[in-house]
Amino acid sequence: MNQTKCRQVNQEDQIVKFFYDFGRELKIHEQSPFRIKKCHPSCNCGRFLEIGNSVFMQYIKTENGFKELPGKNVDFGGGLERILAALENKPDIFTSSSFSTIIEEIQKITQKSYQDKRFTQDMRIIADHLRRLFFSFQTISILRVKPKVIFYEGYCAGQELKCTICVEA
Repeated sequence: MNQTKCRQVNQEDQIVKFFYDFGRELKIHEQSPFRIKKCHPSCNCGRFLEIGNSVFMQYIKTENGFKELPGKNVDFGGGLERILAALENKPDIFTSSSFSTIIEEIQKITQKSYQDKRFTQDMRIIADHLRRLFFSFQTISILRVKPKVIFYEGYCAGQELKCTICVEA
């Protein structure tokens, strides 16, 4: 696994971004629509994956401009799925173990391939919605609220997908 770490500092916004580099060997940049431009961490080719960022909170905006905060702090935002994709060396987070089971089920139901670019985006949207639904369901369980039915409906390749989860009260 390539363990190159990159850091990009944006002085204007006081943000530090942390990137994972999947490496030159995969030739991700060379196979992308951005191949004619120079590759860099913020390039949209997919070679670099932003796994987190830190925002340095130092000022507050007032009517007269910016005023320094009495207590400065740093806000870190990192994505669990992005970190997992980096650990598994998967440039596409939807092929990581976080989403792979969901994508496989969508492929079975629709009889379409995730690798077929005509269906990739639809499958990503549905997988993300179903994952959010699952976490919402987990949160509801923790709060001890007992819904009777959770219903999700989506479309992939013009085919309607429905998911109903029944919970006994």
